[in-house]
Amino acid sequence: MSERFKKGMGIVLIFSFIIAVSLNPSNVMAYPNNQEEFEEYLDSIGYPQEVNGQKPSIESYEDYEQIVYG
Repeated sequence: MSERFKKGMGIVLIFSFIIAVSLNPSNVMAYPNNQEEFEEYLDSIGYPQEVNGQKPSIESYEDYEQIVYG
């Protein structure tokens, strides 16, 4: 293969890697692993820690990606 082709392929591979890493959703937000982290996450986005004496349910968030109190 020619030297020019090798350089071109190297550039394509580098850009592909950069795009793949930047589009990875895990870079956007770490998923909460437990109830404490879930409550910290809710606090960081402005949601209350309790509603009518009910705490948010991490199980509902994991299953349905819905914030449910109770």
